[in-house]
Order: sequence, then structure tokens, then C-alpha cells
Amino acid sequence: MPNLGYVKLSERLRFSGKINSVTISPNGDKYYASFSISIAKENYQSQPKTKLGLGIDVGLKSFVSLSNGLEIKSPKPLAKLARKLKTKSRQLSKKQHPKTKGDKTKKSANYLKASLKLAKLHRRIVNIRNDFLHKLSSSIIKQADYICLEDLNVKGMMKNHKLAKSIADVSFYEFRRQLEYKAKYNGKEIIFADRFYPSSKTCSQCGSIKKELKLSERFIVVNIAVRK
Repeated sequence: MPNLGYVKLSERLRFSGKINSVTISPNGDKYYASFSISIAKENYQSQPKTKLGLGIDVGLKSFVSLSNGLEIKSPKPLAKLARKLKTKSRQLSKKQHPKTKGDKTKKSANYLKASLKLAKLHRRIVNIRNDFLHKLSSSIIKQADYICLEDLNVKGMMKNHKLAKSIADVSFYEFRRQLEYKAKYNGKEIIFADRFYPSSKTCSQCGSIKKELKLSERFIVVNIAVRK
């Protein structure tokens, strides 16, 4: 690394190819290296073809309801660690530190220690969420060649102050982003259902549509168009 020299990494590079650049990102007391590498397409190990289709209905009660009948719940790390997060935030605010823009008060050693503990807790929440999303998205890409997903207006849903925290905790958009790039890498196809299609209201057995649906209720979608 420029100005640093050789740096030891905790894992080997996953791909062999030309390294274009590397970005070092600090997170709490750890540093992460993100590599940009040029590789040949044939060197990338893609998932085998299954010729199967899978419909996905995302929600808050069950994070995903699959067309094969399987329902998977999100770990919701923010909700589980919210009390601990609130406690550490209060402890940090009581330490000596500048509280206004023009305040010249120096940050105390205890403030820096408390700040590091809070950063570690935030990192733990993010790691739990990302670990769940990566394992789930990779499993779905491995099982199906055609995936039908709702085209949700997540930005609009976040404007609802009663649901914003819960939606951010499960991270609908990040799940979609991971499915899209993993499908592209592995030659799989993502089919987006119209956001006004009543996927959550459609019964998986008879196909009937329920007019009124509570937030706590969920139905599984199987009526998807699979392209062969």
C-alpha cells in the first residue's frame, strides 16, 4: 500500500487476475480492503442450471414467503439490540465532548472508548443483517433459474414513520440488490412483478384475492410466469 508498505490480510484473494485498485475502509477498530480485480468470465465459478422458477413475497412478519411453501423470518438485529444501543448512546452523550459547533471542549479518553464500543455494536448489527441476506440470496440463486420478485417502492414505504424502522431493519432493497447482481453473475433471470399486483392478498391454493388485508397477514404467491 502507498505510504504503508506491505499489509497482512486475514483472508486470501478469492479471484486470480489483475488488481486495478483497492479501497481501505475503517469501521470501528477494524479496517477492510475492497479489491477491484479484472478476471476472465470462464474463471468465475457460476451456479449450475436448475430450470426451476421461484416466487418471492417479502414482508415484515415473514421476511420472505416462497412459492414452494417455505417462510423465512429475518433475525431483525436492530430490534433485538435496540435497548443495548440506546444504553450505549446515552453513556456516550454523558462523556466530555464538544456539544455545539463552536465548542472547543476536547474529547475525553472515556468518550473515545465509549464511541468505539458504540461503533462495534453498530457493526455487529450490520454484520448480522448482511450475513443473513447473503446466505439467503445465495441459497435462492443456487436453487432457481427464474426468480419472480415484487417491485416494491421502498423509498415511499420508508416515509411511513410507523414502519420505517422495521423496514430498515430487514433491508428490502439490499436483499433485492444482492439477488440482482448474483443472478447476473450466475446467468439467472429476475422477473419483477408490478408493484400494484396483489401478491400478498393472493391465496396460494385457490388463487382468490382477499380485499382487506391486515399488516400481520401474509399469503404465499405461486402464480408466477416462468420463462423456459
